[in-house]
Amino acid sequence: MNPSKELLREVLDIEINEKCKVVENKNYILVIRYKDTDYGRQNKTLININIHELAYKCKKWALNEGYELVEGSDVICVYKMSDNTGDECFSASTSDKDFDIERFFRCCEWILEQKAKS
Repeated sequence: MNPSKELLREVLDIEINEKCKVVENKNYILVIRYKDTDYGRQNKTLININIHELAYKCKKWALNEGYELVEGSDVICVYKMSDNTGDECFSASTSDKDFDIERFFRCCEWILEQKAKS
């Protein structure tokens, strides 16, 4: 699962429009490309970012939005920091260790949804 363009726009603070395409290569690098027909180039790279670095930026973004991501062995829980009940708001789990990074993205997508509702 690649993060959505909306999440990337929020976390990386860059403009990502409908011409942009998000791809991941086998070296855990997320590449965002866009079609640049004005200058005769088919595809132009907007940014390359390691997905682990992106997960770290997502975690910082979540804190800035008032949420804490707490990692367990097979789950990440999201807690609203202003909520003194200590109840978890959302959790993402997986049994496949190769997809641990996707849990960060699912949690942040949930936070983005909450932000849109408010």
